Amino acid sequence: GGSGRRRPTLTKHASVHVRRQTQLRNAEVLDKGLKIAREKSLKKAIHYLVAMNYIQNTPDNIASFLRIYAEQLDEVAIGDYLSDEGRTEAEKLQNERIREAYFGNISFAGLTFAQALRVMLTKSGFRLPGEAQKIDRIANAFARAFHAANPDVFSSPDTVFVLTFSTIMLNTDAHNPSIRKDRKMTCEQFVSNNRGIDNGNDIPRPVLEALYWEVVKDEIKMGFGAPGATAPGPEGSPSGKAATELTRQERTDAFLEEMNSSVERAVAL
Repeated sequence: GGSGRRRPTLTKHASVHVRRQTQLRNAEVLDKGLKIAREKSLKKAIHYLVAMNYIQNTPDNIASFLRIYAEQLDEVAIGDYLSDEGRTEAEKLQNERIREAYFGNISFAGLTFAQALRVMLTKSGFRLPGEAQKIDRIANAFARAFHAANPDVFSSPDTVFVLTFSTIMLNTDAHNPSIRKDRKMTCEQFVSNNRGIDNGNDIPRPVLEALYWEVVKDEIKMGFGAPGATAPGPEGSPSGKAATELTRQERTDAFLEEMNSSVERAVAL
């Protein structure tokens, strides 16, 4: 009889109590995780949150956590975490997938390359690290995400990758007060540096000129951690070869070399 009708009420109260306990436990776990991120490292914080079942150990879950709690985490730490290579093969693959998930969830569709690069570098919850290899990994993930969202703009992610490096260097060159005005990269040099990067073809000159002036007139403010890069020489590339003679790998190496040396110079000052 009557006791049967009361049972659901008791069960309901019990489930509310269990839910409340779970919420309290989750809040405590999150607080501790954020404390570990502040005091030790973001990597240790994520290990802890995974171990406590607060987040699942999947690229999507980890990328979502970084986005959702970006304001409570350090931008520089997120940049370092996203660009970390990883030690083991499994970790390297996992980190690559985390980058893919993170950048794949930023809305680049319909944006010009310049707009997308600005969003990526200033409004995506992280600061670009100063280390060339780390920049390489971020640029790679951005290139794939931009190309997937706008497949008709350039022939491949490789083009976006090289143009990303080139534009970051231009931005630093144009707005670095320690570079004399008469030594700054000209529009002609910028166009020349990017010859043949679209799968052997040139990006239309008006596109490169518009990109040059947009960056020169309006600095992409990346803040702390951004590399200080000087302009490649007038020969067309940092290595002294004409840009058309460079393979994609050589071009990338040349950009990395240029960035590395300029970062070292900045540190030495």
